[in-house]
Amino acid sequence: MAILTDKVLKKYIRTPGQWNEIDEIMAPALLVQRLFGQQILDPDWSLKKHASHQLFTIFLVIYVICGTLDFLNTTTDQGQIVEGYYTLIIISSFIVKYPLFFVNRKPIQKSYLIAKTTLFDLIRENGEKAQTLLKYCRNLILLLFIMILLPFMSYILTAMYYYAIRSRVTLSKTTSILVPMTSPFYEIGFLLHAIFMFEISFLLLVVDMWFVFFMFFYCIACDRLAEILEVKRDGGVYEIELNRALKKFYIAHDNQMKYLNIISAIYKWSTLIPLCTVLASICIIMLQMTEKINWIFATNTVPTLAEIFAYNWFGEMVKTKAENVTLALLEFHWTGLRYKDKKNYQIIICYTNKAFGIRTAFGNDLSMSTMSAVFKASYQAFAVMKSMQN
Repeated sequence: MAILTDKVLKKYIRTPGQWNEIDEIMAPALLVQRLFGQQILDPDWSLKKHASHQLFTIFLVIYVICGTLDFLNTTTDQGQIVEGYYTLIIISSFIVKYPLFFVNRKPIQKSYLIAKTTLFDLIRENGEKAQTLLKYCRNLILLLFIMILLPFMSYILTAMYYYAIRSRVTLSKTTSILVPMTSPFYEIGFLLHAIFMFEISFLLLVVDMWFVFFMFFYCIACDRLAEILEVKRDGGVYEIELNRALKKFYIAHDNQMKYLNIISAIYKWSTLIPLCTVLASICIIMLQMTEKINWIFATNTVPTLAEIFAYNWFGEMVKTKAENVTLALLEFHWTGLRYKDKKNYQIIICYTNKAFGIRTAFGNDLSMSTMSAVFKASYQAFAVMKSMQN
């Protein structure tokens, strides 16, 4: 991994600012993004420069949509029809997320730069928290590839098994390859479907991965804010030490609020997509499983559920961390401040009492209650469709 990092990653992966340990940890995801022409953290990235990648992706999307529609026009199996519509829902989500990802590249670059410099420098003052953050980032990358490869490999291995016993099936049972099932057409169609399946899974999840990455930094930086206000009487003029801590808190808090506002703007629409996707997807998956339990298809629920959980859990954490910071500020020994500094404290108190959170474009707060509401609505839709079917 050291050879790969030193000789390849620094040469082929560019990010805003100086290369540091954060870049090194996130490098595997950035390398795959570059392979698909989606490495938008590169300051020199442009749509024109990677036009060939985007045109190939558009070709794959059209190819798979046509294959799915062709299959739906020829099948009468209820379970496969449901699975086919699930495929179209995921592709629709991809079509919406794909341009949003590129449109927000400048804010994403700015957020990444703030995270790996300003926030990480603050977090690094506490060595234990810095190591915890780096561990979280490593686990995040590992989880990303597990969630991609688990469903992907289940489809690949199934198709390869049938191929080994001289029986040819499509990679997805609900998508036709639109060419004869003979060599070399079958192999070409199989390869195109495999590339598309991995790319669509990667892009859909990598957008969510960056959200989790940004929120990791925000949450741990909030913990550091509370620590800044813990001033001990170790020596020196206590009043001056209190004022110095309060000033440092104000600057760090202001930077974090600017950072959070950028994240909120980036994911204003992107957070709405998973809510709508999960609402439809869970309903369709339950409909499919009432006909026949397909364990390979059921693996699709893993990234789907993880996606909505991550968004709403971190939305809840933003509110919790804001309350913790306000509480730490209230417990601050403000009575020990000089008179002129107490006015600054009162201004900061008024500012931190504002409601902070992440909302979708429709004004929905990201929280655990929102997630439960989506699951409830999805089940209600499933119950209605099942009763109509009966």
